[in-house]
Amino acid sequence: KDSLRVLRRQADTTYKCNDYLLRRRRTERWQRNTSSSSLPPSHTSGTSLQHQQGGLSVDIACREKMALWSYRIIDHFDGDREIVAIAFNYLDRFLHLCSCDRSAFKLAAITSLFLATKLFSAKYVTMKSLALLSKGEFDEENLKEMEDILLKTLDYRLHPPTIKCYIDHMMALMPAGKVPEQTRHIIRQRAHFFAELAVLDYSLSIDHPSTVAFASVMNASE
Repeated sequence: KDSLRVLRRQADTTYKCNDYLLRRRRTERWQRNTSSSSLPPSHTSGTSLQHQQGGLSVDIACREKMALWSYRIIDHFDGDREIVAIAFNYLDRFLHLCSCDRSAFKLAAITSLFLATKLFSAKYVTMKSLALLSKGEFDEENLKEMEDILLKTLDYRLHPPTIKCYIDHMMALMPAGKVPEQTRHIIRQRAHFFAELAVLDYSLSIDHPSTVAFASVMNASE
């Protein structure tokens, strides 16, 4: 229970994911209404990563495609799928602080995956491999530069509490005598699967991970 309280406090503060797409839509609407090129005062401190003037903005579909791509990469290298959840926590927090066009978004997503594998996988995916998998869109130098930007923007906070982490703590609270071990194992596996699906859904990524974890356990139990 104490561990869950600490995880919730971390998710509420340091590792909180905000609704950056809604904020961006409001900003664009404000710009259209005022016919001005300047940002509202509350957003002038944000970093801009626009590779070209008028670059296409990031939307929910872009995020989902990159999440699916990340899962394919992790599966190809036989890695733990929770790495994608960690990478997308980096990415979502980064996008709340930095405005990106689609090209910069893809670079940030690829670099987030690299960082997560480097920290949480014994055999991480190399920059060279990811550069090759980008089909020539980015090289190792681009990834190195973005890695530095990500680390500084996130203030080196790279250990977010994931939905799976909450699930495992919640499962530990189940009465051992009342729930057979085989049943607990099946519930945990299915709940983990729901957690993986949740990474693809932007609306769930900005919800509290403990809420999504509890829903996953309840659905798996049913």
